[in-house]
Amino acid sequence: MRGYGLRMPTGQAIANHLGLTPLTAAQLKAAAASTTQASVLQSTGFLTRTPLWYYLLAEAKHHGGQRLGPVGSTIVAEVLIGLVRRSD
Repeated sequence: MRGYGLRMPTGQAIANHLGLTPLTAAQLKAAAASTTQASVLQSTGFLTRTPLWYYLLAEAKHHGGQRLGPVGSTIVAEVLIGLVRRSD
């Protein structure tokens, strides 16, 4: 809820901004740890407006669970590139 209050973009918004295909609601639901968690995702609307932190975890799980997915990898790479460019 804090992310929404701070107007942080959703995982789907970041994926779209990066020109990547966002995970579908079915893929996000499949990444849930339990049926209860999947039910909460459904009832809260998080399957279509997924908080970024959860989206990154679900994306990683969808892509095998050993590494970040495309959105998470891009965020990390952009941060590292930005740090290198700004270092003296």
